[in-house]
Amino acid sequence: MGAGDSCIAGFLTALPEGRNLAECMRCGADCSSVTLQYAGAWEYGGENIRSGA
Repeated sequence: MGAGDSCIAGFLTALPEGRNLAECMRCGADCSSVTLQYAGAWEYGGENIRSGA
């Protein structure tokens, strides 16, 4: 799953909760920022860039 997928997932999770557009976008950006902390594919235990673990 890439950062774009994470952004869409965050956005679509916030939308049915009744959040406004800006809040949905922020949720999507927050989810993307977590994904961007990892190098490599999730399925193969990608390395966390921030911690080096």
